[in-house]
Amino acid sequence: MLSLFPLFILSHSHLWFFLHFTLQFN
Repeated sequence: MLSLFPLFILSHSHLWFFLHFTLQFN
C-alpha cells in the first residue's frame, strides 16, 4: 500500500499542480 502511494501522487501530479495554480490565482 505504501509503495502505491508515490505512484498515485505521480499519476495525479498534474491535478495537484492545477489545484495549486488555481489557489494561487484566486
